[in-house]
Amino acid sequence: MKNLKLGGIHSWTEETNKVKILNNIICYNHYGIVCVGADASNFIEGNTIENSKGPGIKIGIANKSSIIRNIITKNFVGIEVIAADPLIFNNQIDKNNSFGVFTRNYEDNNKILRCDGKIKTN
Repeated sequence: MKNLKLGGIHSWTEETNKVKILNNIICYNHYGIVCVGADASNFIEGNTIENSKGPGIKIGIANKSSIIRNIITKNFVGIEVIAADPLIFNNQIDKNNSFGVFTRNYEDNNKILRCDGKIKTN
């Protein structure tokens, strides 16, 4: 998936859905992969994501995706996590323009949504 106006893959799923994103080459897009949907557990493994103008992978509010053994390089941000709970494990994250992994909370109607992901062995 190359040179798309917005992004490579956008997954908006429910808790009961289990989307697997495996062994893709995603490059020169606005973003690489975006996963949103409360309590959804997407599985992102073995992908090469590079040269995105935004994040290589973006995980949105309350999402519980697993990001394992990906190559994430030369993006603006490697992985961006917004008030979500992903597992980020054994990825090669390098040469991104700003952050390798960027996490932040989100405030909605004066309620702060936490970011409680696990980041191991990257």
